[in-house]
Amino acid sequence: MAYVVGLLTEEEEQTLKDRGWELEPAPAELVPNDPPTFAPDDYKSRFRMVWVDTGMFDVMSGPDWRREAAMPTVTVTDVVVTTRKVKLPAICPGCGGRLRAEGALRVWGFVDESRKARLPRASDDAMDAVAGIILGDAGYESGETFIDNVSVVCSRCNRALAEGAFTVKPAK
Repeated sequence: MAYVVGLLTEEEEQTLKDRGWELEPAPAELVPNDPPTFAPDDYKSRFRMVWVDTGMFDVMSGPDWRREAAMPTVTVTDVVVTTRKVKLPAICPGCGGRLRAEGALRVWGFVDESRKARLPRASDDAMDAVAGIILGDAGYESGETFIDNVSVVCSRCNRALAEGAFTVKPAK
């Protein structure tokens, strides 16, 4: 992978960041010792480096270079939960197992979780994006919300004893 190093004003740096560029301070070995023509006094601290992939060349030479970058689109989910009471038998109708015994039931539910993520880069494989976002590899933090008992099955025979409706509707 290649990189580009350049001397930027604060305004130029902010414009590039607003367009999605990931800039880093340039390492000292890449900053020239002699100041460039018309360089500010703090020129050594104003050099920035950006890693370049093939998609960046399209951005640099494309028709939208002078325009504002389009904002990325991601998919968000609206969750509406309704609950209802369901009577369960004490004995499984499938295998006759006693459902009051320890571990007799297997219950499926949903828990909220938080994980680090980022917007996709041009170099990412499109298949890595989940609803328009690249999830981090690190573990997740679990929140306080838990949606109980979406599905209740017998642990012994896997017979469904109670099931909530889980429907995914396509976006309009």
